[in-house]
Amino acid sequence: MKQKNILPYVTLFLFMAIGCKKENNQIEPTLSTCEQVNQLAENAEFIAKFQSLYEESKMNNYETGYVLFLTSKSSYAYERVVGEQNKASINIDVDKALDGFIHCHYSNLFPIFSASDIRAVYDVYEVDQMKNPQTFLLGVVSEAGESYLLKIEDIGLFKQFGQQYFQSLQSFHNFENSYYDKQQSLLSKGRTVSFEISLLDMLENSGLVLFKGNLQFNRWLRMEKGTDGNLITSVCR
Repeated sequence: MKQKNILPYVTLFLFMAIGCKKENNQIEPTLSTCEQVNQLAENAEFIAKFQSLYEESKMNNYETGYVLFLTSKSSYAYERVVGEQNKASINIDVDKALDGFIHCHYSNLFPIFSASDIRAVYDVYEVDQMKNPQTFLLGVVSEAGESYLLKIEDIGLFKQFGQQYFQSLQSFHNFENSYYDKQQSLLSKGRTVSFEISLLDMLENSGLVLFKGNLQFNRWLRMEKGTDGNLITSVCR
C-alpha cells in the first residue's frame, strides 16, 4: 500500500487472519466516547505507553507502536510492534480481533494521522478484525510531542465514509491528494495547525472524532473546526 512521495508518510500494513473472522457481531453495552477518552487520561499504563513512544520517536528513525486488546472496560493488553529503519510504516500481523493501535511518528513525518492511518482503521473494520467499533481507538504521537486519538462515534457514517474513499486505490489517492492540497494551502497558519485543520476538513461527516492530548498524555480535548475556520478544543463530557 503505497502513497505518493510528495511528503513523508506513515502506512499501517495490516496482515490479518481473514479466515479467523468473528462468528458474530454482537456488541455489549459500552461507555460513551467521552467516558472512554476520559478514562484513558487516568490510565497509568496507557499514559506510560504513550510516553515511551514519544521518547522513541525522538531517538529512532523507525516507527514503533502497540496493538491494543481490551482486558476490561478500562485496561488493555499491549503487543509491541516495530517498523523497519528509514521506512515510515509498520507491519501489523494479528490473528485475532483488536481494540486499537497506538504508534509514533519520528522526525519529519506527519505530526498527526496520515491518510493511510485513517484508511487502516477502515481496513481493520472491513475485514472484521475490529472487536468493537464503539471502543476501537487509533493513537499517534510525534517527535515534537503532538499526540492525537481517533475514535468512531457514528458507525453508519464511518461505513459510508470508508466506502467513498477507501474501497479503490483511485478513491484513496483522491482523498490523499485532497488532504495534501488542503494542508499546503494552510501552511501560513503553522505546520501543525495546517495538518490539524486539514484533517478535520477531511473527516467531516466521517463518523470519526479527533482528540488532542497534552505532553503528559493525561488530558484529551475534542477537536473541531469553528464556523470561522479556526480550531476549537473542548473537554469531552
